[in-house]
Amino acid sequence: ATRHGTRTRASTMTSRSSVSLGTAAIAAVGGAVVGAAAVLLGLRMKAKAQEEPQKADPDEFTLLPPPNPDWTPGTKPTSPFGGEFETVHIADLRKNDVAPFEFFMTAMGPRMFHLCSTMHPDGTANLAPVCYLGPVSEDDPHIVMGVTRRKNDARPKDTQINVDATGEFVLNVVSSWCCEAAEHTAKRHAPDIDEFESSGFTKVASSSVKPFRCKETAIQLECKVVESVDLQDPDGAQASRVYIAKVVAIHFAKELMADGRSPANPAIALSKGLKPVILIHPHQRSCVTSAFGDTKARSSYAAEFKACSMSLNDIAKNGDPQAVEG
Repeated sequence: ATRHGTRTRASTMTSRSSVSLGTAAIAAVGGAVVGAAAVLLGLRMKAKAQEEPQKADPDEFTLLPPPNPDWTPGTKPTSPFGGEFETVHIADLRKNDVAPFEFFMTAMGPRMFHLCSTMHPDGTANLAPVCYLGPVSEDDPHIVMGVTRRKNDARPKDTQINVDATGEFVLNVVSSWCCEAAEHTAKRHAPDIDEFESSGFTKVASSSVKPFRCKETAIQLECKVVESVDLQDPDGAQASRVYIAKVVAIHFAKELMADGRSPANPAIALSKGLKPVILIHPHQRSCVTSAFGDTKARSSYAAEFKACSMSLNDIAKNGDPQAVEG
């Protein structure tokens, strides 16, 4: 009985052990199958994402109320800081062998991030990120753009060489979906390297200038240089070449057209998914996905213009009828 009981228990234990091993094997196989399926699904989703570009989502934009709704004319704004200031003279930084770049960039606040497309006279296309730029005229749109010289390098950048030779360039607004590709163009590529190809951007012919536009960007501005000025560093070497250029054509994604507007009277709506990238620090970027509406002060004088039956377009063309002379 003892042997039989022992044999029975041993047989039962062997059977249970076999079942456990069988279950573990099935679980392992099942886990491998599930894991493989997850990998395949991930690869398929990645391939699909590459085939189907990310679509702009207007719901990602938030319109906020003005930050100071209770402000009235004559009321002193209240700063959250104590009122004591640090004063830094740029010349003192140089005496301490400190480059003013980082300090100056953070003091200036956010700057728009664009890709500047140029073309060498031999036909080689060039792309480079630029952030020293801004609009300087509205009636006849002009922009100013600075192209800096690398420290201790007498050679001008490809962008400067090309703009000097052709007098033309295209500014492409960088949005969140193409930020990595845009940053890649900042690498020091050889002059004969086509940054469109190395970064993955698609060339699109411009309508008024020779440099190409970037298809994957949502806004492109074609520009022609009217004047350039050189700025010197403390040692007398060229630090930057500043270009004043006329904007001769603007291209933008149809989806960005503001409601109620048309190509005959266009306006671009930031809220429709543009998500432009701005630089807030040499090592930090941000994406504009929110804004607040008109402040009380802006609304008040906008109402005065409206009372005169004047639109913003009328004021831009004819001036402010309520302007005080002198």
